[in-house]
Amino acid sequence: MCYYDDKILDTRIFYEKNEQTTNNLFTIWLRLIRANKLVEL
Repeated sequence: MCYYDDKILDTRIFYEKNEQTTNNLFTIWLRLIRANKLVEL
């Protein structure tokens, strides 16, 4: 869990600098991680 949380935080900080270009990609990326968590459970 901590691995995912750190990854999201680092990626969020990176994408905030390019929010207009990558906002949709970041949303899709978060959905994929959430889906992976459900699969792992």
